[in-house]
Amino acid sequence: MDHNPGDESLTGLERSLMIKAMTLKRLVGDHRLFKSEIKTLEKAAQTISVLQRKEFLRKEIPRMAEEIATLNAALTKMMANGGDQLDPSGKYHKMAEKLLWSKYALLNVYNMSI
Repeated sequence: MDHNPGDESLTGLERSLMIKAMTLKRLVGDHRLFKSEIKTLEKAAQTISVLQRKEFLRKEIPRMAEEIATLNAALTKMMANGGDQLDPSGKYHKMAEKLLWSKYALLNVYNMSI
């Protein structure tokens, strides 16, 4: 996780929002990377190491998709019920909104496995 001195002052719901938003951002990026990697591996020579990596990715991608869906639901609930505890103009609130309303999240949340 990137360390930002301003993050230390966050507490309670704002801190939970920060952690979930940053985790979701990382997972979405990793998920995209893994799906791209598996497509590349399909075209590569099928050596033992390539086959092992493909097997790992095929197990990891659905697990990541489940975690992304769980985080999407948790962030949606947190932002809907946060009331005055969350700053809508805050950095992590905006990040969470962007992630939740991104084309990737909307289109792929139910179709993230291979």
